[in-house]
Amino acid sequence: MAHRIGALITLIVVAVIALRIMLEADARLKRLGLILMTILLLQVSLGIANVVLFLPLAVAVAHNVVAALLLLTMTTLLFYAKVAD
Repeated sequence: MAHRIGALITLIVVAVIALRIMLEADARLKRLGLILMTILLLQVSLGIANVVLFLPLAVAVAHNVVAALLLLTMTTLLFYAKVAD
């Protein structure tokens, strides 16, 4: 249950970040914001699939891989945001 609550909080925070980037940033960051939102929605979909399908190995592994991609995207956004300053 704790993972689901943390996931919901993360969903809200990262979605707000992605939306603000897509609406307010320059073209390069807007593209990364769209990528971030896409990966976030994929991650949530895989998380829901894990619950509904009772944790099949392939979906669980995909959920972990997409989590790593989400972290990589957030790190890239942070780098480009710092470079833009």
